[in-house]
Amino acid sequence: MLPKPEKLKKVKTEQLDLVEKISDEDKIRKKRKYLIIGIICTVGLSAAFYCYHCLESLKLSFSLPSINLNFDKTPEFTRDKEISLYIQSDDFVYEYQSNLIPDINDILSVLSTAPVKKLDNLPSGVEVREFNNADTTAYYLSVPTKNIQIIIKSENFQKKSQLVEKIYWYLVNRH
Repeated sequence: MLPKPEKLKKVKTEQLDLVEKISDEDKIRKKRKYLIIGIICTVGLSAAFYCYHCLESLKLSFSLPSINLNFDKTPEFTRDKEISLYIQSDDFVYEYQSNLIPDINDILSVLSTAPVKKLDNLPSGVEVREFNNADTTAYYLSVPTKNIQIIIKSENFQKKSQLVEKIYWYLVNRH
């Protein structure tokens, strides 16, 4: 039998060799892992830049979809205290100081038989019928999709013309 201290020395030297071998293998594995990660990152970045260059040369344009937040609130066509206004369409009715307009129903009944007139500020395809009664003017606008009846009580002809145009474009563009 060998003395005990010698066995311990051999075991200790063998253990040290195993630790050194394990640490050398770990170092090699780590180097391989970092090398593979580096190669993958290099190839990946190169591929990403190549794809970007190809897509840029196609000149594709992307835009965000538009969001319509129109809650269909009724517009204010006028705030002028000298004007009274009544508007009626197939799906729209608007009144502003309409209690100052006498005989609205009588005017509306006569309006469809009024003579045809051309208004310069409206498109040429619009059939306009106009009825005048003192300071009250009534318009019947007929387009293929809508029939618009407007009664305006005002002494200012320029304001009437502007209002009719504003009302026409609002109702035609309304969904």
